[in-house]
Amino acid sequence: QKKEKKKETVAKLRELFSDLDRDGSGTLTRDELLTSMEDDNIRNEFILLDIEESQAGELFDLLDVTEDNNVSADEFLAGISRVMDEPKAKDLLEIDVMVQRLRNKFDKFAGDLSVVPTEIAGIKEEIQLIQGLFTGRVAPSPPTLPNEGGNGQDGTAAP
Repeated sequence: QKKEKKKETVAKLRELFSDLDRDGSGTLTRDELLTSMEDDNIRNEFILLDIEESQAGELFDLLDVTEDNNVSADEFLAGISRVMDEPKAKDLLEIDVMVQRLRNKFDKFAGDLSVVPTEIAGIKEEIQLIQGLFTGRVAPSPPTLPNEGGNGQDGTAAP
């Protein structure tokens, strides 16, 4: 019976998505959602989901998981299904833990970034040195290894 009800709900949501997708593109735009909310039947469907017309823009932002300004049927179904479910304490704890872990990762990342200015300064110095070598403003250092690459006593190749 629970499976049958879920199947029925998904079918209703697919039908709602189809009604909202005015151009038949298979995706929903913000404009399509906002314009559709002017229709009494559609607005009433959302009211049954405890979503007011004034929340349509916010709802779109929440449903657009990929942030491509389009909501696919899958994004719509997944998002609206979650809106319909009452959050459980476990769900709230899971979100809290995820936020804390993200905060920890961000703090570590921000700490790692603190060395970036020093690294950039060092790279700039190396680039200037290399540029100087090519423009003749800095003389290259002579090799310091004796007999490098040769058999002669002065470091040159033997005849």
